[in-house]
Amino acid sequence: MDTHTGAAGMGPRLLSIGSTSLLNAQGPEADKCRLQLLEVLTWILEHPGRTVAQMADQLAIAESTSRSYLCHLRHWLGSDPEGKLYLPMAYSGRVRVSPLVGWDIRDALSLVGRTPSERDDESLVCALELVRGPVFADIRRGRWRWADPLRFHVTKLLAESACEVVRRARRRDDVRMALWAALKGTMVCPWHKGLQAAFERLSLQAGPEPAFDTEEFLNHNWELWNQTSDNTW
Repeated sequence: MDTHTGAAGMGPRLLSIGSTSLLNAQGPEADKCRLQLLEVLTWILEHPGRTVAQMADQLAIAESTSRSYLCHLRHWLGSDPEGKLYLPMAYSGRVRVSPLVGWDIRDALSLVGRTPSERDDESLVCALELVRGPVFADIRRGRWRWADPLRFHVTKLLAESACEVVRRARRRDDVRMALWAALKGTMVCPWHKGLQAAFERLSLQAGPEPAFDTEEFLNHNWELWNQTSDNTW
C-alpha cells in the first residue's frame, strides 16, 4: 500500500503531516465546513470512544453543532464494501470511527515509537516517507488549539527520526540518504537548526545532482511554519 496517498479499494485515509486532507472517502466531498469536518475527524481519531459533549467542549462549539458536523462527516466518509458506516451511529453516546479509517499520524507514531533511536532504519524511513510538510500545515495559528500538543509531539518525534537517519547514513557514507532524511526533517520542522545545517552541508557535498535550491526551500518551509505554529520546542 502507498501510505502517502492511500490506494484504490482501501478505506478513507486522513492526511495530517502536511496539508490536511481526506482521501478515499466514499461519499460526496463536503461543500461547506470542510476544515471543521476534518477537525472533527482528527479529534475522533485522537480521542476514540469519547462523548459528543467532550468533543463539543474541546472544539469550543455547541453540542448541537457537533451533532450536525458528525452527520455531515458520516455522509462524507460513507460506507465500506459491506455497507457498514465508516462513522457508525453513536447510539451508546460514544463516538469512534471504523478501524478501516487510516491516519498518517497514527502510522508515523507506530513506526517511530517513543524513542526513534531504538527503531530500525526501515521503520524510520517509512515514517519519514509520510512527511509532506509541517503537521497540520494548512491550519493557521490560533485554530485547532486542542491539537497543539499533538502537533508538538509528532513534530518532535519525526525531527528526531530524521536526525537519526542522517547520523546512520553519514556513518555509511550514504550522502543521498542523509540528504533525503535532512530534507524530510526540514519539511516537518523547518526551524530545526541542526537539520537545517545538515541539509545545507549535505546539499553541497552531494553536488548539483539533487537539484535542491536550499535557500528557497528553507525559506518556503519557514514561512509555512510561521503561519501555523508558535515555533516553540
